[in-house]
Amino acid sequence: MIDPNQEKIAREDNDGDRKGTTMISKSQFENGTVEITVQYLDALRRAVGLQIDPGTAEVDWAYRETLDPYGDGIDLPEEYRGHVGREYFARSPGSDIWIAFCDLPEATRNALSGKRMPSFSIGKRGQRSP
Repeated sequence: MIDPNQEKIAREDNDGDRKGTTMISKSQFENGTVEITVQYLDALRRAVGLQIDPGTAEVDWAYRETLDPYGDGIDLPEEYRGHVGREYFARSPGSDIWIAFCDLPEATRNALSGKRMPSFSIGKRGQRSP
């Protein structure tokens, strides 16, 4: 059973960039603690991105911090915090895992560029519709 009091711990290496930042997500399980680093999550997301078929992929967007589109809570220097922009995500149909365009292979990203549409449209009467 996952402990509802999940905690996140950030460590930063000397170079201060994302590649040098280790975000550890600690979850308490009955058998101990599991630690997941940002590097592991990045590799996992890139691997999932390789499996996305541009012909059937679903695309959506959200306003997110541009240097932390997943909201991992990366410990960024003050001057890089709060930079929010429209970030695009893709997923395979039926999947719950959304992958940021920056983690997709270039060919997939290029093929999906035409699908960059908002997740809703404004109807004639100004009502939001799916």
